[in-house]
Amino acid sequence: MTNSSHEIKECVTRSISFRATVICITLFTSLTALVLTNRTGSVDQHPAKAYISFRVGLGQSLPPQRYQALLDLFDKYKGVTDDITFFTAGTHAPLPLDVFQQRMLIFKERMQQARKRGYHTGINILGTIGHHSENLGNSIKGNYINVTDINGQVSLGSYCPNDVNYREYIRAVYQAMASAGPDYIWIDDDIRLAGHMPVSFVCFCDHCLEIFEKECGKKYSRETLKKAFDTGSVTEKLALRNEWLQHNRNTISNLFSFIEQTVHHVKPGLPIGFMTGDRFYEGYDFENWAKLLSGPSQSAVMWRPGGGFYQDNVNSELVQKSHDIGRQVSALPPYITSIQSEIENFPYQRLKKAANIVALEASSHIAAGCTGAAFNVLSFYDEPLDEYEPLMAKLKQTRPFLDLMVRSMGREPLSGVFTFWNKNSFSANNAESGNWLNSGNPVVRHEFYDIGLPATYSGKVAAVVVQSAGC
Repeated sequence: MTNSSHEIKECVTRSISFRATVICITLFTSLTALVLTNRTGSVDQHPAKAYISFRVGLGQSLPPQRYQALLDLFDKYKGVTDDITFFTAGTHAPLPLDVFQQRMLIFKERMQQARKRGYHTGINILGTIGHHSENLGNSIKGNYINVTDINGQVSLGSYCPNDVNYREYIRAVYQAMASAGPDYIWIDDDIRLAGHMPVSFVCFCDHCLEIFEKECGKKYSRETLKKAFDTGSVTEKLALRNEWLQHNRNTISNLFSFIEQTVHHVKPGLPIGFMTGDRFYEGYDFENWAKLLSGPSQSAVMWRPGGGFYQDNVNSELVQKSHDIGRQVSALPPYITSIQSEIENFPYQRLKKAANIVALEASSHIAAGCTGAAFNVLSFYDEPLDEYEPLMAKLKQTRPFLDLMVRSMGREPLSGVFTFWNKNSFSANNAESGNWLNSGNPVVRHEFYDIGLPATYSGKVAAVVVQSAGC
């Protein structure tokens, strides 16, 4: 095995089962490369290497000496990352504007230092509308509408994306980010309409109901809309629910159009990235959202698909996350080539997830369709950085394998067994009876893939379509 034409002789069916992925890693230790072969199509997007980034929290970026030590650590394991991305906050409600603007001045200097070391660098805004109620005493205050559920309950740490007053705060923070001179901006996954603890599905504030009235031609209160979602014939329920899903798509679309205009007015052409999970309640409108973030100038758009896998005592969660990510990737337009899976080791304790598992996770998500990984694995605090050297060493060792996977497979889709879903699948939850807004993910689980059946996430290239399964 001395050149690229002879280094691959072993072909592994590209299932995302835990067994198959472990086989991939095992083969990597004895072979110089590996090809996984249930890709189909002739997509040209084959990056020369994987897109790899590290997301850096405030505990590593704000103290000057600590940040220099982090740069030294990256330099010691040169190649472990190409991008250094700075979180804007350590808690999940939006920051006061003056605090945010002051941090942008610091990050402007930090990014200049990163570039001198040869790194691509940018900013990850943690809270655009907010994730959930946390650290409210040190978060934004003002005459803003909180996200509201159908029972009228609110999350005090998250704000309605349709609120005109709150849009002015969004304008100011994105102007501040773009003015700091990043190479890119990442938007975190708080731009969603479910899971803003302590509430779930939003936003049913009075203003959003007024918007929905104009869209559907009928006036609803929270009480009458809740009843209408769950009464009448199945056809009637699905029609109204689909109208609400379109309303949710419109809400996010309008926000992204606003963000794109704000950013590109300050810095034309600046790449924008967005992080997602499964977004069924939001209408899974990834292709349109990507187009809006790109804007009229067709600026580059990046994507970071994610899901929950925070510790390695239950590795089936790794497998499920890869399937969730594969579904997200399948909804992206082919021109998006930078798709960095979220690798998050929250609460960032080294013993929560072994270095081998972190490397395995990155390769598994690439096998599901990503073209890279975004590592959020460093401490919140000031533990000795040498505690992270075994992880850095493992990721540096694994980097050539990740590069090879991306170079070999690119954005070519997978062909295999498809568990049916579409952009309106959420509307069918509890369609015959039950509470619509007390339902979950409408896609069947994927345990049957664990026996080695190849997975695909789009019906366009499916060899087999599964409409229901007892999993």
